[in-house]
Amino acid sequence: MTDAHDSMNWSIDSTASTWLRQARAGDSLAWRKLVRVYRPLICWWCARGGVAVQDIDDVAQEVLGGVASALEGFERESFRGFLWGIARHKIADYWRTRHAQAASPGGSTMQQLLAELEAESEQLAGANDQATKIVFDAVVELIRGEFSERDWSAFWQVTVEEKSAADVADSLGITTNMVYLAKTRIKRRIREEFGDAGP
Repeated sequence: MTDAHDSMNWSIDSTASTWLRQARAGDSLAWRKLVRVYRPLICWWCARGGVAVQDIDDVAQEVLGGVASALEGFERESFRGFLWGIARHKIADYWRTRHAQAASPGGSTMQQLLAELEAESEQLAGANDQATKIVFDAVVELIRGEFSERDWSAFWQVTVEEKSAADVADSLGITTNMVYLAKTRIKRRIREEFGDAGP
């Protein structure tokens, strides 16, 4: 894993911890940000944990309910680890409930699934590129919604695609100065949310 990757993980996790502390203090906007950014990851964990497609939304909602109930218990540990601890239990509960409702015995199947879930705990918790990408994409969408499509396109082309400001300005029909302004505003917004180590 690269230093940049580590830095991005730390920055996102640190921001999530801040949002969670704000949510604990009654900040509903911080809670909505947490839900918007981390729900896709929870759904991915559910799918990886074998939750049926039609049940993923319900289990994800139970995970978020568990997070809301556990707000007081969160300190400064990894937010993703904190979230995974709750998700793992809710996914295990899902399998226990399914086993209890099953018409046939199949106890060994449930025990095997729970054992596999526990064995994959570290990987499912997000110690991999896919989980980080899921969270990062959700973060990008969170920030992106605050800007016009034109400004976002200018920022993205100059910053991510590394095109020249002049070429971007020509393609969007705006001035080079407007490209730089869009880039500056969006980078400032990212720093406000994520600090200097932000994605």
